[in-house]
Amino acid sequence: MYKKVSTDLNFVQREKQIEKFWEENKIFEKSIDSRQKGESYVFYDGPPTANSPVLSRI
Repeated sequence: MYKKVSTDLNFVQREKQIEKFWEENKIFEKSIDSRQKGESYVFYDGPPTANSPVLSRI
């Protein structure tokens, strides 16, 4: 019913394969191009702090 999942995973090798795929297929460039006409936005990582731009406008 289900295929057995290998427990012998080489995460470094897998990551390099994914990175190669992204480079060969220009995935990052395509992601930028697909949003070129979209609305601009800013993503702030982490919780707000006393000096964050979001709180400084309050």
